Amino acid sequence: MRRMSNPEGDPARSAAALRLIADLLEHGLHGSAASQTQARALFAQPQTSGDEQAASHQALMGMAVPPIAGLFLDPDGQAGREAAERVLAAVPGLGDSEHLWQQLRALAGMRLAGATKVFERLRADMILAWVPSWSHAAGREGYPEYAELAEVALSVCGKADTEPLWRPNALPLPTEADSLLTVCRLLTSHASTGVFVGRNTVRRIGRAVGVPCGFAGRVHMLQNLLLGASQYGALDGVADALLVEADYHAACWTRRPGPWEELWTARREVFRSVVNRLRDLDYSS
Repeated sequence: MRRMSNPEGDPARSAAALRLIADLLEHGLHGSAASQTQARALFAQPQTSGDEQAASHQALMGMAVPPIAGLFLDPDGQAGREAAERVLAAVPGLGDSEHLWQQLRALAGMRLAGATKVFERLRADMILAWVPSWSHAAGREGYPEYAELAEVALSVCGKADTEPLWRPNALPLPTEADSLLTVCRLLTSHASTGVFVGRNTVRRIGRAVGVPCGFAGRVHMLQNLLLGASQYGALDGVADALLVEADYHAACWTRRPGPWEELWTARREVFRSVVNRLRDLDYSS
């Protein structure tokens, strides 16, 4: 990626940079002639074709398409509903924003309008608190260019110096009475666990333990994987692999000391607890 000079101190330049990044996330790095032209200002010539880039963008950014769907800033609580409701209530007319690009575009508008207090709250609760983890997940799922683009957005937004106002909801540990689907929804609730389990994650684990996972959304793919692992005695292997995913996210956050590191650490402990509880459950029947 070609580096941009940091426009953080200039409202007009930072707003323009945020709008550019929002456009690239909305349309894809090669989703339209306009975005192709803008992408060349940030990226070197890609090694893949335009069709491959477009397919990659659709898989990553489609409104209801995995693998990163759970990291959208959606109204269902998968990525920060409490923060979203508080911020959106302060920004009349903004409405529900499901994509990262929408939040960046709103942030650009607040920056350019000089709405400092709203800008700072939106920047803190919807960008700095979430985009680092989004970047970690995009890189892990095989989309390094989008991970780098998120890093550019973070550098434009500036350092995290505002303490978060919310805490993740506690997740109940699964029991024998819970359905396997309930357990999978717990494990894929990224907002509460701090570990993104995407389709590529499930495929990678399935290949490692020799258990098929099928093709579906990430929740149902994980359900297939756990069901097969339980039937073939591979549940410990799946649990160990899921803990490796938690270790990956933990290592990423050690490079980002800041006010949200403690929050994400607490989330990962929830994830570890749920995963370790899996070892004691039996879904083979």
